[in-house]
Amino acid sequence: MCYVDDEIIINKTASGLFSCTNIHCLLNNLAITELYIVGVYTNECVSSAVRAASDLGYEVHLISDATAAITPELHRATRLTTND
Repeated sequence: MCYVDDEIIINKTASGLFSCTNIHCLLNNLAITELYIVGVYTNECVSSAVRAASDLGYEVHLISDATAAITPELHRATRLTTND
């Protein structure tokens, strides 16, 4: 983790955001309980983040028009399973 001005930068080294970073600890320390998730590869990293965050008790919102997958079909199918 590093800082640029007043922003916290977290380097993700694997596909699972919560398994490869300390973001859960950071969010807990900041008393954050609600997440709005965006990103690339809706069917991989994004859905992993949504599921892990939900399992950890966060209120999760997937912003589907701010995510993408390799194909529209993969994007659409993943959105149907993540309840956005």
